[in-house]
Amino acid sequence: LTVDNGFGTNSTTKTITVSDQPVVTTLNPVADAYVARSSPTKNYAAYTDLKLLAFNGTYEYHPYFQFSVGGLGGAPTSAKLRLFVTDSGTSGGSWFAPTGSWTETTLNWNNAPPLTGTPFATVGAVPQGQWVEIDVTAQITSNGTYTFAATNPTTDMVTFASKESANKPQLVITR
Repeated sequence: LTVDNGFGTNSTTKTITVSDQPVVTTLNPVADAYVARSSPTKNYAAYTDLKLLAFNGTYEYHPYFQFSVGGLGGAPTSAKLRLFVTDSGTSGGSWFAPTGSWTETTLNWNNAPPLTGTPFATVGAVPQGQWVEIDVTAQITSNGTYTFAATNPTTDMVTFASKESANKPQLVITR
């Protein structure tokens, strides 16, 4: 800025930084269901609660969530899987991003993408009637279809609201 009043001039320089506001997009799953070891061919897609449990190797339930992500110009700044807890427990699960295709109406224990390797997140105790957030930023790299699923390292069952409920699962992406 330079000011001149006829008797002389004076100048000053200032840097002004203008940054874009982050864009936050909230997506609901395109598919969700849980699978049960004790009923290996049964489909649980229409249920309003998705179970998570490991008990004696017989009663084991894994919830699966599938999201379709579009409109990204690269990896997001942040991505959070938000789940509403309908029944509390001491563990919110060990979380995986399994590969392999599946459909909501045909998913069962026998054909579910396997949950192998090291989980990308482990969630501690989850309170009933609250939202729990799981950081999935490293798993969302670009546009595409993403699956998240969990195992439970304890014998304490937890349930999450499904997309058929009032408190639908969410994938909150910030870019």
